[in-house]
Amino acid sequence: MRRSGSERKHRRRNTPLCVANSAGERATLQSNTPDRGDRVHIHLPKAIHGWREFAKEIVIIVIGVLIALGFEQVVEWLHWREKVADGEERLKLEGQQLYTAAAEQIALGPCANAQFEMLMQRVARSRDRLEPAPRTVVNSRAASRVAYAMPEGTLLISVRRFMSPGVWDSLKQEGVVLRMPVSRQRRLAIVYTRVGYYNEAYGAGATPPDTLAMDIPLDPAGRIALLNDLSQKRLNQRNLINYAIQVASGMRDLGYAPAPAQVDADIAQVFGPAVDYCRKLGHPLAEWQAVIAREPTLAQRGY
Repeated sequence: MRRSGSERKHRRRNTPLCVANSAGERATLQSNTPDRGDRVHIHLPKAIHGWREFAKEIVIIVIGVLIALGFEQVVEWLHWREKVADGEERLKLEGQQLYTAAAEQIALGPCANAQFEMLMQRVARSRDRLEPAPRTVVNSRAASRVAYAMPEGTLLISVRRFMSPGVWDSLKQEGVVLRMPVSRQRRLAIVYTRVGYYNEAYGAGATPPDTLAMDIPLDPAGRIALLNDLSQKRLNQRNLINYAIQVASGMRDLGYAPAPAQVDADIAQVFGPAVDYCRKLGHPLAEWQAVIAREPTLAQRGY
């Protein structure tokens, strides 16, 4: 019997993919066959009709990307702004310490220069033996300073402190300095370069040799060697004073200078015995505030 085309189509749709061997298997197949109501519906994207709709979609995407990037930039800007503010506070504390160390060097520098002059005069007039200079220890909170007792007076070894730029070096490595205004970066770099020059002079040494306290023969060659050594150390001492003035004036212009009363109190507390010793023997001391005030500002120098 021939079947019509519609009957054949209906039969193919309802024909199972496999033949079950038993009634249980047929029940399993029927229970696992999805019903029409359980089918997953996939919504295909609507086709874009025309360039206007295409451009609209592109604009929406671009705006979304720009908003995301802008938010990220704002977060990063706020992060670096906080780090720069913290860095400025740390630099201020370090700048105040360096300013105080420079003021100490400025105040006591002339006393050290006078000592070197008297030591050189003593070596120059000595004959075949160097008369040993008795030494006196002057204690202070910073260190013990050795003084030379001589007919003209007692000479005190120069008082000086190393200037540590630890905060500045740390902020450079962290990239914080690069986030500061360019003019601020330039001024900081100039001042801390002078700190480096000061430390180089410090490392070169400005302490009289121990041989001045020894009873040793003094021939012409030995005399010249001692005079050359003292001359070089006197030059180093003068360089320390000059660089200290530049460091202090630079910190002043950066806004890091502490109150003058605080600096005076620190000098009296740390180097009080040395100051009293210089005054007792008539060695000169400098008015550090007046010396720093005479130094031109960074703006006057074109920075």
